[in-house]
Amino acid sequence: MNITTSIKPESILANCTVLNPLDDAYINHPIIQHFGSPSQPIYVDQCNVEINGLSYEQPLILPIVNGELKLIQCAVIQDRQLIQIMPDGLAKGFAYYGDLHQDKPVIVTHSLEAFFKIASSIAIGFEPPLQPFAVVLVILPHLEHTNRTTLKPCDFEQIQFVINQLSQASYTQIYMPTRAEHRKLKPYQNLEQNTAVCLLSQTMQYGDKAFHIDLNRDEDDAEVQAFIHEAISQLPKQGDHWGELLPLTQAESAINTPYPIHALPPLAREAVLAIAEYVQAPIAMAAQCVIGAMSHIAQAHVNAPHPFNAQGEPCSLYLLTEGQSGSRKSTSRNMADKAIIQYERKQYEQYRRDLEQWKSGQASLNKKDREAYCAENPSPHDPSTLYSDITLESIAGLYVDGILNNASIASDEAGQFFGGYTMKGDTRTQAIGGYAKLFDDGFVERTRSKSNLNGSGRAYDVRLVSGSVKMTP
Repeated sequence: MNITTSIKPESILANCTVLNPLDDAYINHPIIQHFGSPSQPIYVDQCNVEINGLSYEQPLILPIVNGELKLIQCAVIQDRQLIQIMPDGLAKGFAYYGDLHQDKPVIVTHSLEAFFKIASSIAIGFEPPLQPFAVVLVILPHLEHTNRTTLKPCDFEQIQFVINQLSQASYTQIYMPTRAEHRKLKPYQNLEQNTAVCLLSQTMQYGDKAFHIDLNRDEDDAEVQAFIHEAISQLPKQGDHWGELLPLTQAESAINTPYPIHALPPLAREAVLAIAEYVQAPIAMAAQCVIGAMSHIAQAHVNAPHPFNAQGEPCSLYLLTEGQSGSRKSTSRNMADKAIIQYERKQYEQYRRDLEQWKSGQASLNKKDREAYCAENPSPHDPSTLYSDITLESIAGLYVDGILNNASIASDEAGQFFGGYTMKGDTRTQAIGGYAKLFDDGFVERTRSKSNLNGSGRAYDVRLVSGSVKMTP
């Protein structure tokens, strides 16, 4: 059976078989054999299905919920096979086992084996005074790989997205087990500093001895449960110490506000993820580049809706992206603009041939015949629409002269844009006004004296994307 990622999660679960831990089919399921048992019921699709050209044989199905515990998606998991999220392709929530209570501990993990092991420890019950907890799984694309420990920037953004979902739903005790060597890494420190999560060290000190727990399938359930309670109890209590003082005003950053990639259409979202994965760039960087490319393509054909104008308004965007040196600014933009660049290259090659033909057509003509030839055969125009270093005055001239009606200014270095002639002190204010007018209604005007070779004129309904300008702080 071939199914698409648009199928509703309720329909997926309705067609599944619920297997219990004592069932032979449960015990022998490849996922359980590989990752261990959660000692909890599981959903299994008993059919062989094909999704996006990949075959799945009796896959395990994990329900995905949002912060309000509403079913929104399903994860289709088969051992050593790419995980499929249905619908939409990108997880917008999390899977969980146990009873989620806003005033009880919630253990967050991104490992399927750890998720199942903690779930199994929940299944044995909690003896007083031990406090019940639940476990939440962040669905990452490489979830099926048991031994993967290196997380990418997009993985941390997905983990933060889930933590923020829980925090916004008023869960107050959010913890994530972390290996001791990982706690020293900046991404983990940022996660703990900028979200509601507390990291639980998987190595604890008792006297002069250190004890480590891997949260793998071979760990004893009771020991896992005891570890979690002990790790939580060893955390500093609120008010026990001041901690490092923070400035009253903190700069906004991508870790504080995750880029809303889930709001993009599926095709654009997949392009962002592919670029970020391929060039190892931050999700926000790749997304800005893709959105800039989309705006460039769309602005010549459609308008954005406007509540008070039936004809809409320009869908052009002005985008500014800050990135450290070496953050793959240029590579990300080149990949996002690849189709545009290839198209313009073909157009430019045709333009060069047409220009050579136009020049050769008048080469042997006298002045009078040349003037007649040029009047009947106007010079071909350069079809380029992507610019990295052009003044507002120059691009306005191209609009007014009818050579352009759709263009983009995109630079890999902000200094090239902000340090250019247009943005210098004596012309900056006028330039900003010109850019704002273009952005607002697609209007540009050029006023010149009669003696000026470049005459006065206006252009309406022209479009300009000023995008993917990258700053290196």
